[in-house]
Amino acid sequence: MATHKTADAYPATGMEVNKAPERGSMAGSIRMLVVITTSILVVVIAAKNSLTWLLDQFLLASGCFWTRQYEVIYNLFGGNEFLILSLGTLLVSTVVYWTLASGCLFVDATGKPSWIHKYKIQQDKNIPVDPALLRQAVTGTLFNQFAVGLPFLLVCAWLSRMRGCSASTRLPEFHSVLLEMLVFLAVEEIGFYYLHRLFHHSFFYKRFHKRHHEYTAPFAVSNFDVHWLEHAVANLAPMAAGPLIAGSHVATTWFWLTIGTFSSLLAHSGYHLPFLPSTEAHDFHHLKFVNNFGALGILDRLHGTDAIFRQSQNFQRDVLLTGFTPASELGTAKGN
Repeated sequence: MATHKTADAYPATGMEVNKAPERGSMAGSIRMLVVITTSILVVVIAAKNSLTWLLDQFLLASGCFWTRQYEVIYNLFGGNEFLILSLGTLLVSTVVYWTLASGCLFVDATGKPSWIHKYKIQQDKNIPVDPALLRQAVTGTLFNQFAVGLPFLLVCAWLSRMRGCSASTRLPEFHSVLLEMLVFLAVEEIGFYYLHRLFHHSFFYKRFHKRHHEYTAPFAVSNFDVHWLEHAVANLAPMAAGPLIAGSHVATTWFWLTIGTFSSLLAHSGYHLPFLPSTEAHDFHHLKFVNNFGALGILDRLHGTDAIFRQSQNFQRDVLLTGFTPASELGTAKGN
């Protein structure tokens, strides 16, 4: 253990430890401190102003770009905020989903490119995915997007109007979007964890959730192939609750849906890819039907519903890959 030395503990140096500095020395030290501090402040202020200017220019340019894109959708629905909140959200979410899913569909349907196989978590499963199973997943996802998603969005649009959520052409400021994202993440983690865990209760599991767990080795578009009631309650409701609570602009909601869609497709992809968040946890959930009920893993850790997972090889591989070596070859040793 480190010890604090007193003045007596130091060897003699020919100087008295407690001797006061001379007045001239003190004045010189103060002047030097003022000069150094002033110089640092000037540099910091100059850098801050430059960085702020650069950031403002970037956000202004990108803001104009996104404003123009938003105005296209705004004008498409004639500026009708209810239609933008409902049909506009359906349009954006559907386009985003299938744009992101298209690459996954190609890989799952063809098993190509071959180099991606080394990143497969369950390496002997679904390479390529059986065509009948793929059609089942696509059909189930489309049904939930339109037959369930549209009525749900109509209700959400009505609630959003009641809450005062805007769909105007004045988009929110960037810092507001970031703050609201924190709210969304917290609401999603809480809502999805407890609802997902509820659907694992025997009463609900055999009636609703079992269908989704037929995919013991999940692939991307199997993410929304669930019972319609579960899709509305456990998938859509936690995603929609955050923007309703925060009273968010619809453009912020669309940004949130894009993040959520990407995260869900990735989590179900069956691949642990470099430079992307690890998908080991949810893949393990599908393989074993237990543990890892949340979106972020925070409540799983709090409630101990990751105990089995933490003893598994999947947990040892549950890391962000910062190179091109697959997790199965890393020999990672994480602590519990």
